[in-house]
Amino acid sequence: MMFSNPAKDFLLRAARHAKEIRMKELNYLEAELIVAEEDLDRLKKKGISPHHLNIIENRIDDLKRIIKNKKQAL
Repeated sequence: MMFSNPAKDFLLRAARHAKEIRMKELNYLEAELIVAEEDLDRLKKKGISPHHLNIIENRIDDLKRIIKNKKQAL
C-alpha cells in the first residue's frame, strides 16, 4: 500500500503547473510571431516605407530569439 506524501504531491503539482504556464506562454509567442509575419507580408504588398518594415522585422527577430530561448529552457 502506497502512502501519499503531501509535500511531494504539492511539488509535483507545482512543477506541472509551471510547465503548463511556460507552454501557454510559448504558444502565445508563436501566435504573435505568425501575426507579425502576416502583417509584414501585408505591409510589403502595400509598399509601406522601409522604416516601418524594419521595425516589424526587428520585432519578428526578437520573437524568434525569445521563442528559441524558451524552447531551450523547456
